[in-house]
Amino acid sequence: MARKQVRVTVTGQPRKRIDARQIAQILLEHAAERKDSGSSDNDRKDQDADER
Repeated sequence: MARKQVRVTVTGQPRKRIDARQIAQILLEHAAERKDSGSSDNDRKDQDADER
């Protein structure tokens, strides 16, 4: 199975070709960082509901 090459800009790094597994890894790392800071998507939805 051929790996799909996708262009992605990563903060602080020049644009380069990254393979889909690396993208998944980066996304997982960002998700983990967001969880650590305590602002997940669910928290934001709850805040929106409270504001209404």
